[in-house]
Amino acid sequence: MIELSNETGTFTVTDDGELVRFSAPDADSDCFLSFPGPARKLNLYQLNIPEGVRILPENAFRGCHIDHLVLPDSLELLGSGKGGAFSRCQLGSITLPESTTLGPQCFSGSYLKKINISYDASPELFHQLAHALRFTFFWHGSDLMKDWPEQYVNEYKGCKSGKELTALSNSSGTFMVDSDGVLMDFIPAGSNLAQSDNEKALVCLHIPDGVCAIPQKMFYSYSISESITFPASLKYIGTGDDFFGAFAGCTLPDLVLPENLELFGCFAFGACTIRSLTIPGSIKDSLLHIGVRQFKDCKIDEIRIPAEYRSLYEKELPSYPYMTFTETTGNHGEKFCCIRSNMAPLGWGNEVLNILYSIVNR
Repeated sequence: MIELSNETGTFTVTDDGELVRFSAPDADSDCFLSFPGPARKLNLYQLNIPEGVRILPENAFRGCHIDHLVLPDSLELLGSGKGGAFSRCQLGSITLPESTTLGPQCFSGSYLKKINISYDASPELFHQLAHALRFTFFWHGSDLMKDWPEQYVNEYKGCKSGKELTALSNSSGTFMVDSDGVLMDFIPAGSNLAQSDNEKALVCLHIPDGVCAIPQKMFYSYSISESITFPASLKYIGTGDDFFGAFAGCTLPDLVLPENLELFGCFAFGACTIRSLTIPGSIKDSLLHIGVRQFKDCKIDEIRIPAEYRSLYEKELPSYPYMTFTETTGNHGEKFCCIRSNMAPLGWGNEVLNILYSIVNR
């Protein structure tokens, strides 16, 4: 093993240059990462990976908040397989070397502000980055691809020349999905229209298996009257840089968050009216970072949480005397606590996020 140190920490690598441990400077015993090992959500102002590190393993810095990230010219592999080295992170500026190979999920589920990359970087690096960024959310106004060659901006957007889309159809309509699993278009079935003259007023919306990402604004201001379901394949709701959320401004029936969800884009369900929202206990360890606007200005009749959290929220909501707490059983036998207002639907944005934090971080 070799130890490499700089002002941002100590990095232990194998003889082949693979990072196996990181410790922040002057850190206590909790401010370190070892690989493989459990995720730790470190908050770092600066992280300079030193020269000599060739490989960052899967999930190396998963869930960390890093304001300034600098990667070395020696880096050859940035995450591989299903777990990206910087998945589910909040990242400020990133300085990316040309020499590295990007794993397809290297930044998956992360919030990004800026990537420093030369306009003259290799076509292969631009190609890899265009695909990797499709599973991230850009901070509004970040201009992440402002200086990119147009062809790679188009590749990121899914409009690369000759790119084929797959049509997935069900009773809701036809969902056009690209090879990355990103939903590119939706054509509602005529029989699914609640109003014949309004394509955004639907009876149901059943996202089919095979869709893994829904971009921002895809279902903006839709009205679903009877049912909405998400597949197990769905991990990202609200990718891209548009301010309007994937389901912002919608009227929705009973909504169950997908258990494999990793990313909410900004305002993902903002300003929605929702009949009920179910937060499954199995969502643990998915949403390692949740912002403050995903459910902003929502009005929800009822929130269903795992029954084990009932006593916690009865204590946390003492100032709401018009709340009722009851229990029910889900479709698979799981117990839920139903929190409901005896008055008009409430703006539950902060409460939803508090509940999600409690479940994810338990």
